[in-house]
Amino acid sequence: MPKKKKITQIQNRFRIDVPDKNVWESALERVYGIFMRADHVNVAFSGGKDSTVVLELCDMVAKHLNRRFSVIFFDEEIIDPDTEQYLLDVYNRPDANYDFHWMCFQMRHTLRSTRRSHWYTWDQDEKDVWFRDPPEWAVQEYPGVDAKTYVGRMSHQYLSAILENAKDKKIANLLGIRSAEAFNRLRSVMSKGGCQPEKLDEWGPGLHIFHPIYDWKDNDVWLAIK
Repeated sequence: MPKKKKITQIQNRFRIDVPDKNVWESALERVYGIFMRADHVNVAFSGGKDSTVVLELCDMVAKHLNRRFSVIFFDEEIIDPDTEQYLLDVYNRPDANYDFHWMCFQMRHTLRSTRRSHWYTWDQDEKDVWFRDPPEWAVQEYPGVDAKTYVGRMSHQYLSAILENAKDKKIANLLGIRSAEAFNRLRSVMSKGGCQPEKLDEWGPGLHIFHPIYDWKDNDVWLAIK
């Protein structure tokens, strides 16, 4: 696996250095640092390649530390059958150190249309046009979670609802966002410190977003999965 490129921000410009660690070792180090500093770790899982790598990294670290973490998957109603089967395999893994939450909430999505500005998955008012019925094991509503809101807000509300004394906890939410996908993603990650677990030492309780594989390329992701 190639050496990772460390990116630091200097006066709104980016300088790239090449340290001794490769991207796999660096990501493992970040995830370990997050587990050591956070009261609770969650992985935002989609069933795609990037979130798969983040989930596997977290499961490896959690097993090493004898910790558990949560996985939240927001089912957006239309899923390729092979992807749905993979999600089900991940959901049912007997040796996993995570608790998998399969969500079929009414989530708001932006829609670029002349007729409407948004649409909702699993809209209770439009069951006749659902692509498929929600799985019987899915969570379809939960106290403290607003219906018909955006997925990011819904994640925060759900984690706050299921965790005891959540308002006093540092909650790390890990996403498989990579800066190679778009410059705006690089800028977002760097500006928020989302790749630096040591930031948790100075941040207070609440939900904090992290991107442990922000510097990975496509080849790194597929090599790790292989």
